[in-house]
Amino acid sequence: MKRILLSIMTLLFCHAGIAAQGQEQQYGQLYVADHLTLDSIKLGTVGKSLSSDENAIMVANGDTLRLAGMDGDAPIVEYRGKQYKTYASYLRFVADNEAGDGNVAQDEYDARYHSDMGHFFYTPVPMTVALLLLVVAGIMMLWVKRAETMSGAVKPLAVLIAAILGASILEIMMLMYTDDITWWCESASFWVSMLFMLPAMLALAIQLYVGFGIRNKLEELTGRKLSLKAAFLSVPIALVLMFIVAVMHYGDFVQGTVFLVTIVVCALYSWFRNGRGLGVVSGLAYTLFNFIYAVGALVAIAILIAIIWNMFLIVLPYLLIGAAAVAAFFLMAKGPVAPSAAPARNNGDTWTNIDGHWGTKHSDGSFTTDGVTYKQDGITGEWKKK
Repeated sequence: MKRILLSIMTLLFCHAGIAAQGQEQQYGQLYVADHLTLDSIKLGTVGKSLSSDENAIMVANGDTLRLAGMDGDAPIVEYRGKQYKTYASYLRFVADNEAGDGNVAQDEYDARYHSDMGHFFYTPVPMTVALLLLVVAGIMMLWVKRAETMSGAVKPLAVLIAAILGASILEIMMLMYTDDITWWCESASFWVSMLFMLPAMLALAIQLYVGFGIRNKLEELTGRKLSLKAAFLSVPIALVLMFIVAVMHYGDFVQGTVFLVTIVVCALYSWFRNGRGLGVVSGLAYTLFNFIYAVGALVAIAILIAIIWNMFLIVLPYLLIGAAAVAAFFLMAKGPVAPSAAPARNNGDTWTNIDGHWGTKHSDGSFTTDGVTYKQDGITGEWKKK
């Protein structure tokens, strides 16, 4: 799913990179161990699953590895005279490579994650800046909502739009340069994870709210209807049309063209509607903002879903422990379960279930429960007080 989103982003912002096809793979290239969030990578036995290999070893980031082959998508590397299997996402290609045959172990995504920009987006700086921008946007939104005229709303609105654009662009770049968009909130500590998750969820909720808040305020001040839904609907519509074209066996170029043309048509429609209310230039600026904001909002929704899922996985063990404790409490409260049937004895101390009540059955057939003795009527079969 992440790779599909990245492909869409590549089409939208013209960062297309077409991998060379049909090249003969030659091995011997040098790579460096480069885990993006930990200080070492795992090397396992060739032919075994790396996740379950008990003989796997850890290699510190920065150690040099030589590519010896490929096991499907998994590189086989030489380290200290032995061959091991690892993940392509654990490696950084050495640019000045003696083999000179290019980066054959990684696709364009893995190579991008291990670039300088990729390393930057695996630091807390981008997400911290994005969260601060969203806090500023929330404050400016309160100011904009109190404005009674367009002139009074211009300055806070400009700051608000700039903050939302900045946060959206950072989120889009984070999607492009990281393999895990929620790496920053994943911790072995429950409270540390919550410390990062809860403020992030609040800030992302502000981001989703602000875009529609801007549209509603501008409509209130101008008295004209503006277009925002077209920006959100353009991507799903483009994807559906691109899928139809793909089913008809047209190539990547035609699919990409259909996708981009659909986006442009939706943008022109949105500009036409916004231009009538804000003017041609302001309408164009607002339309461009809407499309960048819409992409950022879709990324924010993906991040929110991932955070909620991570939170569920973190809380799940505690929920299971709590449920087990409650079940144990109710079982203990019921006391020991009496046997469903007791052997017939006439010594006056046999506990027997009579119509759902437990008590003592006596030799004359009477039955005592809670200090009251009952005798069964021989005709009706009813139990009556003796």
